[in-house]
Amino acid sequence: MRNYFKSIIFIFLFSTMCNAQKNKIILIYSSITKELPVKIVLKENVTDTITSTIILQYDVNNLSRFVYIDTFIDEKVHLITNKRKHNYKLDKIKYLEFVDENNKKNIFTIIPQIIKKNIVEVKSQGKINYYISYSDKNIIAESHGYAYIEKDGKWTKHKKWINRSLFEKIQNLISDEPDLAAKLNQREIPQSEIFEILAEYNSRKL
Repeated sequence: MRNYFKSIIFIFLFSTMCNAQKNKIILIYSSITKELPVKIVLKENVTDTITSTIILQYDVNNLSRFVYIDTFIDEKVHLITNKRKHNYKLDKIKYLEFVDENNKKNIFTIIPQIIKKNIVEVKSQGKINYYISYSDKNIIAESHGYAYIEKDGKWTKHKKWINRSLFEKIQNLISDEPDLAAKLNQREIPQSEIFEILAEYNSRKL
């Protein structure tokens, strides 16, 4: 069984197990495991919702952060329903969503234009779509991965999520709403505020 790990700083110890299992990621930090309800919609049955359980691991030193392990692996989503394990291939999934213990809704989906063998996090949808793809299909962390921003069929890729370069890219995309673009005239801004700006922009374009 794969162990959980902490977001922010990653120290991985890889070892080959005597029982011929794959290399493992060994967690050297304290963490708490939680199981929360999740709903999943498959592409072939978009009118049906599957209710299941997703496994989250919270950092004991920062309970606002969680990571996944054994849920998104081997190009599949692994979930638990009525104490039974179920596997869904990523290319069959339309999206899945859940509310974490911080009362925040999290949505994940598959975007073939971004990456075919992994699931991406949805941060904004509408006129401007903002997705986050992670550098390892077993890892979700602030310090890893790319942001992909789409508007009118054109894609922008950004490696570091929060810096002046990102602000400028978003400003160019929302320049038709000057008051919103002006909010990014700062050296620093919380990531949550960026998504609030994009949500407001998208609501104006409905």
